[in-house]
Amino acid sequence: MVPFTLNGTQHLLSYKNGDGTAALDRINTDGSLASVWRDGWTDGWTSMVPFTLNGTQHLLSYKNGDGTAALDRIN
Repeated sequence: MVPFTLNGTQHLLSYKNGDGTAALDRINTDGSLASVWRDGWTDGWTSMVPFTLNGTQHLLSYKNGDGTAALDRIN
């Protein structure tokens, strides 16, 4: 799970390594989650780090098993 801020609001990216299920939820002020997006990714991602580049949120992901890396912009 990776928390990050998007457009001034806290979000949570969740990922299930075993089946590749990914979800993006907004964290409400009361601590509840509101679904923003859900989809399937390839399985095996082992590390994810959010960061901001030029004012835009990005995600750097890595698969330890085969060395694959991905850099994604989060809209």
